[in-house]
Amino acid sequence: MKRDASNHGPAPKCLQAPIEASGAPKTTAERVDAHDLRLISQGGRKLNGIRLTPEAAVALAELEASGESATAAINRLLVECLASCKEG
Repeated sequence: MKRDASNHGPAPKCLQAPIEASGAPKTTAERVDAHDLRLISQGGRKLNGIRLTPEAAVALAELEASGESATAAINRLLVECLASCKEG
């Protein structure tokens, strides 16, 4: 579910457009690019065009219905799966 500013007040500071040195706010594209560069520089990856089986799509939809984002769910499940595989 997306935030509705009318129901939840102003967006948190982390979601507000940062201000450039010139005084102009960064565009959405500039913020996304900066986030992607930061993620990759820290060892992360950006995956495009992932295809899910119908079963995986249903499972992901259930996780999203509980309030977890797709990105958070996939990150958590990958880490948990690897930890479980290493244990046993």
